[in-house]
Amino acid sequence: MKLSIEKLKDLRANISWLNSEIPELREFAEEQAAAFDELIAIREAKGEQVPFAFAYRYAGCETTSGFEDWRNELSRERPADWMIETGKVTGLIELFTTPVFPVVPEGWQLVPIEPTESMVIDGFESKPDESFSPRDVWEEYDAMSGCAQAAHRAKLCWAAMLAAAPKFGDEPDNQN
Repeated sequence: MKLSIEKLKDLRANISWLNSEIPELREFAEEQAAAFDELIAIREAKGEQVPFAFAYRYAGCETTSGFEDWRNELSRERPADWMIETGKVTGLIELFTTPVFPVVPEGWQLVPIEPTESMVIDGFESKPDESFSPRDVWEEYDAMSGCAQAAHRAKLCWAAMLAAAPKFGDEPDNQN
């Protein structure tokens, strides 16, 4: 059973003990509320997509040796839960008219598997340089130990490459 966003919001609104005087009950209710809030946010981000059709294998008959006469089905209607639970239907696949995109958590970013030319250039140009970097940036970098400099360069490179990465759905520039 899949709950709608409205049902999740209703359940969230009716969590008991949110105003409890007992700290343990209030904390438990707050954890429940946070879980509902997270699930609602994920569902709202990806949208309430409803399958257009269902593909599955269906057993035409049942004998004493089990289900037989298997055939592939494509239907606009989802098979009944009891058919799935008993094994009369197997391999159920929900088919959508639009792709279901992954939800990208806060603080994360989708990037191409292979870096684009812009990502590579921006990455290697991110290293502080005595001639081109602002004086305070260069002095701070120059005062670091060798290992600290290497770690700092890696972080600068990573940040520059992420900033240059095409946004999901945009056309990437030339690949290396």
